[in-house]
Amino acid sequence: MRTGSYLRRAGWQHALFAMSAVLMSLPGGVHAQTKSIQSMLVGWSHGQQTPAKAEAEALSLCKGSCRVIIKVHAACAAVAVKPGGRASGAWSTTRTKAETEALAKCGGKTKKCEIRAWMCSPKDYGAIALEQLKN
Repeated sequence: MRTGSYLRRAGWQHALFAMSAVLMSLPGGVHAQTKSIQSMLVGWSHGQQTPAKAEAEALSLCKGSCRVIIKVHAACAAVAVKPGGRASGAWSTTRTKAETEALAKCGGKTKKCEIRAWMCSPKDYGAIALEQLKN
C-alpha cells in the first residue's frame, strides 16, 4: 500500500467502480482569489482494499478543508481545476487519457484549466481529495 500527499502541479486508470466526473464548485471569494491552483492542497491514495479506506487516506493526507473529488477501482484518475477553484474529475485506463478527459470536462485549456492531481491504482482502490477554497 502506497500513499502520497503533495503540493505541486501534477496530473492523476479502466474502472469497475468509479465516481467519475464528480464536479465540485468552490466559492470564488477573497481567499480563493489569493490562492493559486498550484498551491491548493491535494491528498491521494492508491492500493487500498476498500473505497472507504481510499477516501479516508486521501482526506487525511490532504491536511486541510478537503473534499474527495474522485474514487476509482483498478484505474487512473485525474483532477483538473479552473481559476476560482471549480474541479472536474475523470478516470480512464491510463494517466494520459484520464488527464485529457478531466481537462475536457473542466472546459479545456481555453478555460485556463490545469491538471492539479493524478493517480493510478492498477489493482485496488484509490482516491483524490482537493482543498476547498472558502470565501
